[in-house]
Amino acid sequence: MSSVNDSTSQNDTNKIREEYRKRENDLRSKHTKQLRQITDAHMKEIEQIKSSHGEQMGQYRQKMNATLTERDQQHQEAIQELRQVQQRRLENLNQATQQKIQEQRNFTQSEKKRIQEANENRFEALSENYSKNMSETNEDFFNKLKDMRVQQKEAIDGQRDQLLDKHDKEVGRMREERDLTVKEMKRNYDDYRHQAEGRMKAQDGRHSRDMKRMADSNVASVTREREARKQHERILRDGFKDNLETTKADFQKEVDRERRARERIGADFQGTVQTRIDNDIRRLQETISSLKEKSVRDQLETDRKADVRINNTIRAYQRRLDLLVDERDKMLRDFKVQNGKDIYTVQERANDQMKETARFYRQKMETENVKNRDNFLTITNDLKQRNEFTVDQADQRIATIRDDSLAKEKRLQQNYEKTLENIQDNNVKERNELRSTMLDEKEKALRVLRMKMRENDAASGRRLSSVISEFKKQIAELNDQLMRVKRQSGAREKQIVESLKKEQTAHLEAQKIQYEQRLARLRTDNDNKAQASERRHQEQMNNVLGAVRKT
Repeated sequence: MSSVNDSTSQNDTNKIREEYRKRENDLRSKHTKQLRQITDAHMKEIEQIKSSHGEQMGQYRQKMNATLTERDQQHQEAIQELRQVQQRRLENLNQATQQKIQEQRNFTQSEKKRIQEANENRFEALSENYSKNMSETNEDFFNKLKDMRVQQKEAIDGQRDQLLDKHDKEVGRMREERDLTVKEMKRNYDDYRHQAEGRMKAQDGRHSRDMKRMADSNVASVTREREARKQHERILRDGFKDNLETTKADFQKEVDRERRARERIGADFQGTVQTRIDNDIRRLQETISSLKEKSVRDQLETDRKADVRINNTIRAYQRRLDLLVDERDKMLRDFKVQNGKDIYTVQERANDQMKETARFYRQKMETENVKNRDNFLTITNDLKQRNEFTVDQADQRIATIRDDSLAKEKRLQQNYEKTLENIQDNNVKERNELRSTMLDEKEKALRVLRMKMRENDAASGRRLSSVISEFKKQIAELNDQLMRVKRQSGAREKQIVESLKKEQTAHLEAQKIQYEQRLARLRTDNDNKAQASERRHQEQMNNVLGAVRKT
């Protein structure tokens, strides 16, 4: 954007410079044309004066023989009166010219002051607009910075909320995992307890079945012994008949033997059963004790493992929470640091860009100022040299014409003197004095008129040059001001500056046209007055010569 504005401003500057060059060339051509016209008019006037003077001198030579001495005094008085009238008219003309020049100078100064005040007012208005635009730009920048800070704060808050939500979700998930782990451990513990209870019940069932089996085996043994005893009694009853005594003795023996055997068997059975029962009870008690201890140990181990898992889970969760908090804090710190660095970088870049832009435009403005000063000095020197050359040429031409006129007049005077010497020897001195006086007065009048014309031309040229240089200076200053304002203000002041430039250019063109018209009117008035004065002087001279010829 800045490059487009620079190219646009450069194109506008080039266009304005080309317009000013074109106008300067037009002014130079107009000035040269006016000088040429003035020189041609002056040459024509000199030729007319020379021809009229030659005609007058011829008529004077033709009519000189008819002049009378007694009218010389009248002629002298008339010439003196004419000289006085001409002197008064020249003084009045000089005063009127000086008054007009003073009025023109006052008007030029007032116009210059008014233009300067208008330029100062425009500059103040542009300065106020620039200050207002700069304040608006700064306010927009601070508002954008504030909005950026608010957005960053909202982003940080949103990110913090997201992290907190994520943290809460992670905590909930870890709690769910912990609850599932605890439930799984409880379920495993319940399964283990059910299995232990089942094993205890199975052991109790096996013990009951063993006791029942042992009881059944004892009952079978008692039943067998009872049947054997019944069979033995039956045998004894059968043998009782045969030998009671023998049988009784045998029976007694058998009874003793059976009793001893039964006692022995009962004692053995009782000891065996008691031992087995005691062993089973002791084994079962040991098993129960070991199972209880194992169950207690397993329960303790399970509780310990559960506590360890819970503690590990809590510590892991705490570590993860600490890590998340540390990461969040670190992220916030890094984000704040990075945000600060970004803001500082943006500010540094903006400051560097502003500095580079200001430096670039200052260098460019200085370069343009140097170029404009060099161009202005070159144009001014060129105009001065051309004006001096033109003035020198005009002076040389006027001097040459004046010398030729003087030489011709001297030759005519010499011829006239010779003729007068042949015609009137007595009136030679008076006539020569009269002729010399008339010629001197005429020469003086011509010199005064030429001097006034040269002074008027020089003054007009100087005023025109000063006005042009002043306008160029003002235009250059306005261009510099407009360029600075354009570079600093930007696109929004571009239309205002263009309108001001157009208004200033139109105003300067109008003033330049007014000044040219006024200078042209002044020159025309001066030329008309000089021609009228010359015509009146010529008519008076003709009247005097006619009166002299008539006498």
